[in-house]
Amino acid sequence: IETHGFDPLFTDDTNHPAHHELWLPAMMSRVTRMYERDKNHPCIIMWSLGNEAGYGVAHDAMAAWLRRKDPSRPVHYEGGGSATAATDVICPMYARIEQLLKLATDAAKKGEPRPVMLCEYAHSMGNSTGNLQKYWDCFEGSTHLGSTIIGGFIWDWADQALLKQETLADGQQIEYWAVGGDFGDTPNDGQFCCNGLVFPDRTPHPAYHEAAACLAPIKFRWANHKQQQHEQLKVHVSNKYAFLGTDHLVFYWRLMVLGSPVQLPAPAAAQWLRHSHGSSAIIQQQAAAGGDSASAAAGVTKSSLSAGGCWLPLLLSQQVQPGIGSQVELQHTLQQLCAAAAAAAAAAAAAAAGGGGGGPQAAPGGGDNPR
Repeated sequence: IETHGFDPLFTDDTNHPAHHELWLPAMMSRVTRMYERDKNHPCIIMWSLGNEAGYGVAHDAMAAWLRRKDPSRPVHYEGGGSATAATDVICPMYARIEQLLKLATDAAKKGEPRPVMLCEYAHSMGNSTGNLQKYWDCFEGSTHLGSTIIGGFIWDWADQALLKQETLADGQQIEYWAVGGDFGDTPNDGQFCCNGLVFPDRTPHPAYHEAAACLAPIKFRWANHKQQQHEQLKVHVSNKYAFLGTDHLVFYWRLMVLGSPVQLPAPAAAQWLRHSHGSSAIIQQQAAAGGDSASAAAGVTKSSLSAGGCWLPLLLSQQVQPGIGSQVELQHTLQQLCAAAAAAAAAAAAAAAGGGGGGPQAAPGGGDNPR
């Protein structure tokens, strides 16, 4: 249910559908039909009473009906201040990070059992959707507040526009995504229907890639920011899956300088083998000769890793369980990476000065993609 724009100043609030008894049957019919339509879909994790439709006794009635009919799913509704009796989550929209933290802190002080969730955030229109990593640092670091911030929903997924073809005065034909006003229509909302992470044909926006990185189930960070130059670099791998380990994944890494991959020497006498160990698949370093054939069977070869795109394996001694972290050595020291990066940057500068246009020391076949 949405009554967006109806009596925004509440000058005639008694006639609002959320309050008026004449509207109650229609609103109850809407929520009961929604339940019957979607009750067997496992992707439905929460019921919503609608969006920006005020707040009144009709919402309390709808929430009560849903809770009695389906106690397995919580109910969400932002209207009325995002924390009314009709919602099982505290659910503001477009709150800033400092506002979120204060909301969670205040909720904890009051003994509020409901988690905090952004029902909308990061309005993805035009050159937007930035600062996502800071939001996710806030989400994932909120457990110490006493009231968890469980995440949010980016508004929204896909742009809504029509592909329009036109012939210009010079005879040139063009096509573009047409929005409000592009058809001579008035009134209109302009491009306000284009606020997705993907274009109408589902081609990703640039912001899509940042969102994918923030939402990725595996997270990497340096294990020690004060690592010594001669020590092997260590990476902390965190598994954010709720149920899965990392046994279905193979991890590669590479050094990038000025946007291009840099060739690094493969660890001495290292072969890589992906094999089963009980129910898990583990990447292990093998010192024995003849490991390439077994690696090739798994689609992992030294040539594809070190030459094709400069990829090297991230060798896990065992799979990382859900909610657990593990430290992994890169088998290169900070000194080695700094030397390789400096050499690649110097080569790029020399090539640019000589008009060669070359970049850093890229490997042949650099289009190879990691799995």
